[in-house]
Amino acid sequence: MPGQPPGLHTRSQRRGVAAGVRPRAGGGESGASGAETAGGDGEEAEGVPTSIAEMNEPLATKIRKTLERRGFSQTAIARKAGYSRQDLSYMLNGRKIIKVCDIVRIAQAMQIPPEELFKE
Repeated sequence: MPGQPPGLHTRSQRRGVAAGVRPRAGGGESGASGAETAGGDGEEAEGVPTSIAEMNEPLATKIRKTLERRGFSQTAIARKAGYSRQDLSYMLNGRKIIKVCDIVRIAQAMQIPPEELFKE
């Protein structure tokens, strides 16, 4: 394709380049965690979460413990927060990123202030 950077063959790879994301060696997207050091050499930085599950883990654990402690089911809280049971499950199991708006909705459904989910 004219004007296409060499080695890029898929639309998603071209979008990544347009957004400033450098493809990994080999040109494929499979297995790429997306976490690179500031140098861009493809090595993962130490101590930096590299998956959704690792990023969500502390908050997901706190939500689960709060659900248990208060006697709520995931299904009931999901409904109150406006999610399907599966959406909440995906958040708690690292298949979907927990965003700030999710934290607020989940906390409201559990009738707690959102900051309680960040306390030790």
